[in-house]
Amino acid sequence: MKIGGKKIDVAPASDFIVLPRKDGDIAIRSNAVMDRTEFDKLVPLPKPPKKMIKGGVRVEDNEAPSHQIALQQHGVKFMNWLVVESLCGVNKDTQEDEEIEWEKVNAEDPKTWALWDDELKENGFSDMERKRIHNLVMRVNSLDDTRLDEARNSFLQPPVVELEESSSPTTEQNDTPSGELVNGSMSDHQESQKVGTTSLT
Repeated sequence: MKIGGKKIDVAPASDFIVLPRKDGDIAIRSNAVMDRTEFDKLVPLPKPPKKMIKGGVRVEDNEAPSHQIALQQHGVKFMNWLVVESLCGVNKDTQEDEEIEWEKVNAEDPKTWALWDDELKENGFSDMERKRIHNLVMRVNSLDDTRLDEARNSFLQPPVVELEESSSPTTEQNDTPSGELVNGSMSDHQESQKVGTTSLT
């Protein structure tokens, strides 16, 4: 696939952070999730309830409060699944992905996905570190508004045009046409008066 004649980089977005530890720093990587089919199988999109309208016709009530709550819960589950699906470790020597072996989280059990934060906390990850990990997943999966705004602004930035250096020689001036000194320098006449001379009375 090409856009504007330029082939698109097919490598999924990926980034990592390194968290310092006395026994050895911990590298956590987030890889962009390319397919949500597995999520949709495990957690189908909630269907709205029916409501009766004029004429005795039953239609879907997308604005029903119960349906809005169900959609919100569905979104939270997706975000937790995204974290679990996206995160992995990084091998220091090969820089390759290393699977995270969760103890409480089961990738096939939606009820456990939200436990990723608790499990990290129990294993010594601070509140700020867990937030950094969460933000890493959001950024890599293009769900971070700041990252999207930065990319948009960079795209709209006009190209930088390098100005050619002037070919005319430049010389440093000591005296201006008005006789005022520039760059704090002293004129030859003033220098000759200052060095080796005294005023006569």
